Amino acid sequence: MYEELRQQQNKHWWFRGKREIIIDYAEHQAAFKKDPQNKILDVGCGMGFLLSELAHWGEVYGMDLAPEAVNYCRSLFDSKGGG
Repeated sequence: MYEELRQQQNKHWWFRGKREIIIDYAEHQAAFKKDPQNKILDVGCGMGFLLSELAHWGEVYGMDLAPEAVNYCRSLFDSKGGG
């Protein structure tokens, strides 16, 4: 199920719209500047589809209640050299 969901995150209007709203909000916040010192927490990160986008603004962390989603997210980021 998680692999199918991962594929939909780049195509489905819900995921694309949600990502665009969050990124647009981040880009237009005067107090939210790109800085490697920033610590960003995505609560309810699911499989982490926003983490790579948010990494442009600092060091990202994700947490979720579903262990399966966290494990899937961890496997994707560990394979890319992330944490």
